[in-house]
Formats: sequence, structure tokens, C-alpha cells
Amino acid sequence: MSDVKFPALRGDSPLPILAAIGTICLIHNHVDEEAGLFWDPADLCPILRSPLSSADHVAEQLIEIVDGMPEDVIVPGAPSKFPRGREGTSGPDPMIKASDKSDLRAWNEPVWGEISASQRSVALRWLAGLVTDLTKDAKGNWPTTQFAAHRRQQTLESMLRLSLQSVKENPAYLREALMGWRRVVGVTGEWLDHRAIQLAADTGSGKSQPRGVPGATWLAVMSYELWHTTLRGNRTHTSCWHWGGKGQSDPEVLLPLWRSPLGPSAIKALIEHPALDTPKLEQGTLDLLGVFRVCRARRIKTAPGKNADSVLAPTL
Repeated sequence: MSDVKFPALRGDSPLPILAAIGTICLIHNHVDEEAGLFWDPADLCPILRSPLSSADHVAEQLIEIVDGMPEDVIVPGAPSKFPRGREGTSGPDPMIKASDKSDLRAWNEPVWGEISASQRSVALRWLAGLVTDLTKDAKGNWPTTQFAAHRRQQTLESMLRLSLQSVKENPAYLREALMGWRRVVGVTGEWLDHRAIQLAADTGSGKSQPRGVPGATWLAVMSYELWHTTLRGNRTHTSCWHWGGKGQSDPEVLLPLWRSPLGPSAIKALIEHPALDTPKLEQGTLDLLGVFRVCRARRIKTAPGKNADSVLAPTL
């Protein structure tokens, strides 16, 4: 087993942390089930422990995963046409808008068709993270993951498809994600990257122009398979997101950095640990969990106005 550090994924903001977790998910699921991820307290960079001997080797494996996906598949290992996308260029997200059937899994069955047991397992795991059918709002919509930002006609399907499309077209983005970021004009970062937002005053061109990191964005989105979306009272709750005390209107994302190699299931258990589900973190308890730092982030408005987009930005 080798330890490989990814210097571009320094754990000081949500995007690189989620990208590191997405990387271990992909390597664990498609390369080596014994792989583990941990962080260097000295520089906050993630380290992958696996049979892969270098960052280039890791990038090659990630590229193979992308290249091996059929044209109509946008989630590795899932069936084609999952999740359901809208027909046409406008209209509601069909993964959010409820049909006359109350069971979310049954509602997706016609799209899946004849699929293997492994494809069904992957689809159901992702379904639990993307949307919950525990309740519907007044318009008959199912609550969705808090990582989604449904502005500008984004759907759950387009969130996955567009981030994948960028690395399919330019596989070199995956190595850049691990070793040295290069920002690309037009990439939003799926609203996980506050540095990607370039307003008109910043660009000098008279119009806003996002500049995100495509490889890191796709890897971060690949972490979403771990995060369950449920309800707490009448509020949507997605793993990593936490509602504070009385009167707090906006949730906060808490992403820990840990010292010992963990696989995806252990990472999920750590991030969902009750010690992180509290407004005040106790460092003594975090030390017992092997956590040496917690990145906290909230969504901030990218521009004035009620309907402006919002992006995750670190608060600590």
C-alpha cells in the first residue's frame, strides 16, 4: 500500500474536501475496497492509502472510470437515464416534481427497465441522497439534497451530467484536480466553490463569468452518494448540513479532517456522528474521533436580490 498526497485538495473549504471524499468513493468502488483517506495536519492536504503509487496513477484510474461509462450513464455503476432528466430545455425537475405515485423508487422503475442487481444498488444509494419522499411540499414536490442549487434551471440530472461532461471532454482536468488547479471560464463549480464566482466588477468585461475547477467539481459531486437526505421535523436534512440553535435561518456545513485512513462507510459514520451535530464543537470529543479540524461553511448570496444564486463559502 502507498500513501499519495493530493496538494491541490487542501482542506480549507468545501470543494476540495468533498473532492477528496469523492475520490476515495471512486477508488474504493472501482479499484480497491481496502483504500482509505486521511489528512496531513501539517498542511491540511488529503492522503490516499491504496495500491496506487502516485497521483498520476490515481488520475489514470479516475480517467479509466470515466472512459468506461456508457454514453447515457452519468453516475458510475448506475443504470442509464438515471436520475430522470427533464424533457426539453425548461420546466420543473422531474426528480423533484412528484407524480401521482407516492413511492419514489416505484416512480423511477419505468426508467430503469431491466438492470442488474449492482446497478439497482447504486441507483437506490444515490436516490436516497438526492431526494427524499418522506413528505411533499404544498406543490407536491419532494425535498432534495441541500447540496443542490436549483437556480438557473439546474436539475439533479444536469448537476451530475454537466460536471461529468467536462471531464469526459478533457480528462486532464482530473489530474489537475489532484495536483494543481487551473480555473476554467464558464464552470460554476456547482455552487460549491465561492472562488469560482466572478461578478461583473471582478471580470472587467461588464458581465459575470464563473471560473471553476471542472475536475474538482466532478469529484466533489461524486461524494454525494454518501450523503442521505431525510427530514427532521419539517426541515430537509442532508448529511454534512446542520441547523443551529433557535432563530438560525440558514444551515451550516461541517466537514471534518481526520488523522487515520478511513473508507467511505467510515467517513459517512464520522461525518454523521452526533459530536458534529451541535452548534458548539467540543475539541476533546473530536480528538477521540481522530478529528483535528472542522471546516464550517454556509451559502452566501452571489449578488443582491432575493432570487440571487448562493454558493458555499467557508466561515471558519
